[in-house]
Amino acid sequence: MPTKKRGISPVISTVILFSTIMVIMVGVLGYASSIFQIQSEWAEFSNAKDTTYNLAEIIEDVSLKPGAQSYVRYNPRSGGPNFVENVGAFDLRVNTTVLINGAVNVFSYRGGDLVGTSDEVLRGNPENLIIYGNVAPLGAVNVTQRDGATIFLDFNRVGVIRIGMSNFSRGMIGSSILWEPVEIIQVNMINLTFGGGGGSGPVSLIASNSKVIQNVYRISDPYPSIRRNYTLYVQATFQGRTEQLPIRIIEPVGITKYDTIFIVCISNVRLNFLGGE
Repeated sequence: MPTKKRGISPVISTVILFSTIMVIMVGVLGYASSIFQIQSEWAEFSNAKDTTYNLAEIIEDVSLKPGAQSYVRYNPRSGGPNFVENVGAFDLRVNTTVLINGAVNVFSYRGGDLVGTSDEVLRGNPENLIIYGNVAPLGAVNVTQRDGATIFLDFNRVGVIRIGMSNFSRGMIGSSILWEPVEIIQVNMINLTFGGGGGSGPVSLIASNSKVIQNVYRISDPYPSIRRNYTLYVQATFQGRTEQLPIRIIEPVGITKYDTIFIVCISNVRLNFLGGE
Protein backbone atom coordinates (compact mmCIF):
# COMPACT_ATOMS: atom_id res chain seq x y z
CA MET A 1 0.00 0.00 0.00
CA PRO A 2 1.24 3.46 -0.78
CA THR A 3 2.35 5.51 2.28
CA LYS A 4 0.60 8.80 3.04
CA LYS A 5 2.84 11.83 3.49
CA ARG A 6 2.18 13.52 6.79
CA GLY A 7 2.29 17.33 6.83
CA ILE A 8 2.87 19.59 9.79
CA SER A 9 -0.08 19.47 12.08
CA PRO A 10 -2.18 22.64 12.49
CA VAL A 11 -1.18 22.85 16.15
CA ILE A 12 2.55 22.85 15.38
CA SER A 13 2.01 25.39 12.59
CA THR A 14 0.21 27.68 14.98
CA VAL A 15 2.99 27.38 17.56
CA ILE A 16 5.67 28.15 14.98
CA LEU A 17 3.71 31.12 13.68
CA PHE A 18 3.11 32.42 17.21
CA SER A 19 6.80 32.02 18.09
CA THR A 20 7.84 33.88 14.95
CA ILE A 21 5.45 36.71 15.72
CA MET A 22 6.75 36.90 19.30
CA VAL A 23 10.36 37.08 18.10
CA ILE A 24 9.46 39.89 15.71
CA MET A 25 7.51 41.74 18.40
CA VAL A 26 10.37 41.44 20.89
CA GLY A 27 12.76 42.77 18.26
CA VAL A 28 10.44 45.65 17.39
CA LEU A 29 9.89 46.52 21.06
CA GLY A 30 13.63 46.36 21.72
CA TYR A 31 14.32 48.62 18.75
CA ALA A 32 11.59 51.05 19.82
CA SER A 33 12.98 51.08 23.35
CA SER A 34 16.47 51.87 22.03
CA ILE A 35 15.13 54.68 19.84
CA PHE A 36 13.20 56.11 22.79
CA GLN A 37 16.31 55.95 25.01
CA ILE A 38 18.42 57.71 22.38
CA GLN A 39 15.81 60.44 21.93
CA SER A 40 15.49 60.84 25.70
CA GLU A 41 19.26 61.23 26.19
CA TRP A 42 19.50 63.67 23.30
CA ALA A 43 16.65 65.77 24.72
CA GLU A 44 18.33 65.82 28.14
CA PHE A 45 21.66 66.88 26.63
CA SER A 46 20.02 69.57 24.50
CA ASN A 47 18.25 71.00 27.56
CA ALA A 48 21.53 70.87 29.50
CA LYS A 49 23.21 73.00 26.81
CA ASP A 50 20.55 75.70 27.17
CA THR A 51 20.71 75.51 30.97
CA THR A 52 24.51 75.78 31.02
CA TYR A 53 24.30 78.83 28.76
CA ASN A 54 21.87 80.38 31.25
CA LEU A 55 24.19 79.38 34.12
CA ALA A 56 27.03 81.36 32.52
CA GLU A 57 24.71 84.37 32.31
CA ILE A 58 23.67 84.26 35.96
CA ILE A 59 27.25 83.68 37.17
CA GLU A 60 28.36 86.85 35.40
CA ASP A 61 25.35 88.69 36.79
CA VAL A 62 25.90 87.71 40.45
CA SER A 63 29.65 88.32 40.10
CA LEU A 64 28.88 92.04 39.94
CA LYS A 65 26.90 92.05 43.20
CA PRO A 66 28.52 90.87 46.45
CA GLY A 67 26.10 88.61 48.35
CA ALA A 68 23.84 88.03 45.34
CA GLN A 69 22.70 84.58 44.24
CA SER A 70 20.61 82.91 41.57
CA TYR A 71 20.04 79.38 40.26
CA VAL A 72 19.28 77.16 37.30
CA ARG A 73 17.57 73.77 37.17
CA TYR A 74 18.96 70.58 35.61
CA ASN A 75 17.03 67.34 35.08
CA PRO A 76 19.72 64.65 34.89
CA ARG A 77 18.74 61.08 34.02
CA SER A 78 21.45 59.49 31.93
CA GLY A 79 24.05 62.26 32.45
CA GLY A 80 24.76 64.81 35.12
CA PRO A 81 26.64 67.91 36.28
CA ASN A 82 30.18 67.86 37.61
CA PHE A 83 32.68 70.30 39.10
CA VAL A 84 36.30 69.85 38.01
CA GLU A 85 38.82 71.41 40.39
CA ASN A 86 42.29 72.69 39.55
CA VAL A 87 42.35 72.30 35.79
CA GLY A 88 45.46 74.47 35.68
CA ALA A 89 47.13 77.59 37.03
CA PHE A 90 46.20 80.96 35.54
CA ASP A 91 49.01 83.50 35.55
CA LEU A 92 48.51 87.17 34.69
CA ARG A 93 51.23 89.78 34.82
CA VAL A 94 51.99 93.22 33.47
CA ASN A 95 55.62 93.41 32.42
CA THR A 96 57.26 91.65 35.41
CA THR A 97 54.57 92.40 38.02
CA VAL A 98 52.32 89.40 38.84
CA LEU A 99 48.65 90.41 39.11
CA ILE A 100 46.99 86.96 39.35
CA ASN A 101 48.39 83.50 39.92
CA GLY A 102 46.26 80.59 41.07
CA ALA A 103 44.33 77.44 40.22
CA VAL A 104 41.08 77.67 38.31
CA ASN A 105 38.07 75.34 38.28
CA VAL A 106 35.57 74.32 35.61
CA PHE A 107 31.91 73.25 35.56
CA SER A 108 30.89 70.46 33.21
CA TYR A 109 27.84 68.39 32.27
CA ARG A 110 28.32 64.91 30.80
CA GLY A 111 25.70 63.49 28.48
CA GLY A 112 24.45 59.91 28.43
CA ASP A 113 26.34 57.06 26.77
CA LEU A 114 24.12 57.22 23.67
CA VAL A 115 24.84 60.90 22.97
CA GLY A 116 27.50 61.88 20.45
CA THR A 117 28.51 65.38 19.47
CA SER A 118 30.94 67.46 17.46
CA ASP A 119 32.88 70.44 18.79
CA GLU A 120 30.62 73.44 19.22
CA VAL A 121 31.06 76.83 20.89
CA LEU A 122 27.81 78.05 22.45
CA ARG A 123 29.05 81.20 24.17
CA GLY A 124 32.18 83.33 24.26
CA ASN A 125 35.54 82.13 23.00
CA PRO A 126 37.19 79.31 24.98
CA GLU A 127 40.55 80.04 23.32
CA ASN A 128 40.81 83.65 24.52
CA LEU A 129 42.70 84.38 27.73
CA ILE A 130 42.26 88.17 27.63
CA ILE A 131 39.04 89.99 26.73
CA TYR A 132 39.83 93.65 26.05
CA GLY A 133 37.12 96.29 26.28
CA ASN A 134 34.13 94.01 27.00
CA VAL A 135 34.02 92.71 23.41
CA ALA A 136 33.05 89.20 24.61
CA PRO A 137 31.72 87.58 27.81
CA LEU A 138 34.10 86.13 30.39
CA GLY A 139 32.22 82.83 30.62
CA ALA A 140 32.73 80.44 27.71
CA VAL A 141 30.46 77.45 27.03
CA ASN A 142 31.56 74.79 24.58
CA VAL A 143 30.60 71.23 23.72
CA THR A 144 33.07 68.49 22.87
CA GLN A 145 33.38 64.71 22.69
CA ARG A 146 35.71 63.87 25.58
CA ASP A 147 34.96 60.62 27.41
CA GLY A 148 31.44 61.10 26.11
CA ALA A 149 29.56 64.19 24.99
CA THR A 150 30.42 66.92 27.51
CA ILE A 151 29.47 70.57 28.02
CA PHE A 152 32.14 72.77 29.61
CA LEU A 153 31.64 76.14 31.29
CA ASP A 154 34.86 77.94 32.18
CA PHE A 155 36.05 81.39 33.24
CA ASN A 156 39.72 80.85 32.40
CA ARG A 157 40.23 84.41 31.22
CA VAL A 158 40.28 88.03 32.37
CA GLY A 159 38.53 91.14 31.19
CA VAL A 160 40.71 94.22 30.75
CA ILE A 161 39.05 97.64 30.65
CA ARG A 162 40.92 100.88 30.09
CA ILE A 163 39.19 103.49 32.22
CA GLY A 164 41.52 106.37 31.31
CA MET A 165 43.20 109.21 33.16
CA SER A 166 42.20 110.06 36.70
CA ASN A 167 43.55 112.21 39.51
CA PHE A 168 44.82 110.32 42.55
CA SER A 169 45.29 112.08 45.84
CA ARG A 170 48.80 111.97 47.29
CA GLY A 171 47.68 113.51 50.55
CA MET A 172 47.65 116.97 52.05
CA ILE A 173 50.35 119.58 51.80
CA GLY A 174 49.42 122.29 54.23
CA SER A 175 45.76 123.00 53.56
CA SER A 176 45.84 121.76 49.95
CA ILE A 177 45.36 118.33 48.43
CA LEU A 178 48.17 117.18 46.14
CA TRP A 179 46.70 115.49 43.07
CA GLU A 180 48.58 113.22 40.71
CA PRO A 181 47.35 112.20 37.23
CA VAL A 182 47.57 108.46 36.53
CA GLU A 183 46.23 105.98 33.97
CA ILE A 184 43.56 103.59 35.36
CA ILE A 185 43.14 100.05 34.00
CA GLN A 186 40.71 97.56 35.53
CA VAL A 187 41.12 93.78 35.37
CA ASN A 188 38.15 91.50 36.13
CA MET A 189 38.17 87.76 36.74
CA ILE A 190 35.54 85.29 37.99
CA ASN A 191 36.78 82.45 40.19
CA LEU A 192 34.46 79.43 40.43
CA THR A 193 34.45 77.48 43.70
CA PHE A 194 32.41 74.44 44.79
CA GLY A 195 30.35 74.68 47.95
CA GLY A 196 29.05 71.10 47.98
CA GLY A 197 25.58 69.63 47.78
CA GLY A 198 23.70 66.40 47.45
CA GLY A 199 20.37 64.73 46.76
CA SER A 200 18.93 62.98 43.72
CA GLY A 201 16.53 63.70 40.91
CA PRO A 202 16.25 67.24 39.48
CA VAL A 203 19.18 69.41 40.55
CA SER A 204 19.10 73.11 41.42
CA LEU A 205 22.51 74.64 40.85
CA ILE A 206 22.84 77.77 42.98
CA ALA A 207 25.46 80.41 42.12
CA SER A 208 26.36 82.73 45.01
CA ASN A 209 28.77 85.65 45.12
CA SER A 210 30.75 84.79 48.26
CA LYS A 211 33.18 87.70 48.10
CA VAL A 212 34.99 90.11 45.82
CA ILE A 213 38.72 90.60 46.28
CA GLN A 214 40.24 93.83 45.01
CA ASN A 215 43.96 94.53 44.73
CA VAL A 216 45.68 97.65 43.42
CA TYR A 217 49.04 97.59 41.63
CA ARG A 218 51.03 100.64 40.63
CA ILE A 219 53.26 100.34 37.57
CA SER A 220 55.82 103.11 37.48
CA ASP A 221 56.59 105.20 34.44
CA PRO A 222 59.90 103.79 33.11
CA TYR A 223 60.94 107.34 32.15
CA PRO A 224 60.37 109.35 35.33
CA SER A 225 62.57 112.30 34.43
CA ILE A 226 61.33 113.06 30.92
CA ARG A 227 58.02 113.00 29.09
CA ARG A 228 57.89 109.91 26.92
CA ASN A 229 55.07 107.55 25.90
CA TYR A 230 55.53 103.89 26.79
CA THR A 231 53.91 100.47 26.30
CA LEU A 232 52.80 98.02 28.98
CA TYR A 233 52.43 94.33 28.13
CA VAL A 234 49.63 92.42 29.86
CA GLN A 235 50.37 88.70 29.53
CA ALA A 236 48.17 85.74 30.45
CA THR A 237 49.37 82.13 30.58
CA PHE A 238 47.20 79.04 31.05
CA GLN A 239 47.73 75.37 30.20
CA GLY A 240 50.76 76.08 28.04
CA ARG A 241 49.06 78.87 26.09
CA THR A 242 50.16 82.52 26.31
CA GLU A 243 48.33 85.62 25.14
CA GLN A 244 49.76 89.14 25.25
CA LEU A 245 47.98 92.49 25.15
CA PRO A 246 50.07 95.64 24.52
CA ILE A 247 48.67 98.83 26.05
CA ARG A 248 50.16 102.11 24.85
CA ILE A 249 50.33 104.76 27.55
CA ILE A 250 50.20 108.29 26.16
CA GLU A 251 51.48 110.81 28.67
CA PRO A 252 49.58 114.11 28.92
CA VAL A 253 51.38 117.24 27.83
CA GLY A 254 53.24 118.88 30.68
CA ILE A 255 53.52 115.66 32.75
CA THR A 256 56.98 114.20 33.30
CA LYS A 257 55.91 111.19 35.42
CA TYR A 258 52.76 109.32 34.51
CA ASP A 259 52.25 106.00 36.32
CA THR A 260 49.58 103.38 35.63
CA ILE A 261 47.26 101.93 38.26
CA PHE A 262 45.90 98.39 37.74
CA ILE A 263 42.77 97.61 39.79
CA VAL A 264 42.34 93.82 39.89
CA CYS A 265 38.88 92.56 40.92
CA ILE A 266 38.37 88.83 41.48
CA SER A 267 34.76 87.75 42.09
CA ASN A 268 34.48 84.42 43.89
CA VAL A 269 31.30 82.67 42.81
CA ARG A 270 30.39 79.52 44.74
CA LEU A 271 28.33 76.73 43.14
CA ASN A 272 26.09 74.53 45.31
CA PHE A 273 24.07 71.50 44.18
CA LEU A 274 20.66 70.87 45.70
CA GLY A 275 18.93 67.69 44.52
CA GLY A 276 15.28 66.73 44.84
CA GLU A 277 11.95 68.12 43.80
